[in-house]
Amino acid sequence: TWGDNTYGQLGFSQLQVERTIRPLLLNILDHNGNLPNFISVAAGSNHSLALTSDGQVYAWGANQYGQLGRGEGHYSDYDYSTAPAEIRRIATVNGDYEPTAMLGFNSLVLTGVLDLAATEGATGVLLVDCSIWTVGSNKYGQLGTGAIYEGNPDLPGYGLKQSGILVQVVSSAESIDAAGQPVASESVSSITQ
Repeated sequence: TWGDNTYGQLGFSQLQVERTIRPLLLNILDHNGNLPNFISVAAGSNHSLALTSDGQVYAWGANQYGQLGRGEGHYSDYDYSTAPAEIRRIATVNGDYEPTAMLGFNSLVLTGVLDLAATEGATGVLLVDCSIWTVGSNKYGQLGTGAIYEGNPDLPGYGLKQSGILVQVVSSAESIDAAGQPVASESVSSITQ
């Protein structure tokens, strides 16, 4: 990994590595102390993901919206106006920099993941049953609930700000016109659609 590490997105404590222009080897171990076989990685603005060959996702970095999938209520208390030194302190205390297996259903480790994606403040996973699930911010509709947090409060689903647990994607992204009215959206039943 390389780049900025303010949020722990490199997988190292921010007290050890603030930033680097040279790649650093990140050794991620599973709960048994073994090195998993990683087949894919993804990076959001300030968090990182790695997918194993057995369908688990490891996540680390920014977690102010629950995008690491560590469970409801496991958020880091900062926002983009927080000073970098304070973000580093909070993320270090919370262990956000430590690559940790994402939680899935019933607070068990998430398995059966085929693919993954990350964006600013949100994470998406495609499961073997062809369903799509998300965690993190819903400010702009990233969770796929068919509504956005900011905008028109008359839209269905308005008000879901964020989620630290998986939310099933039920609708494609909506486009909103200048008057705040939805322009286009369609239901999503599976990736085959």
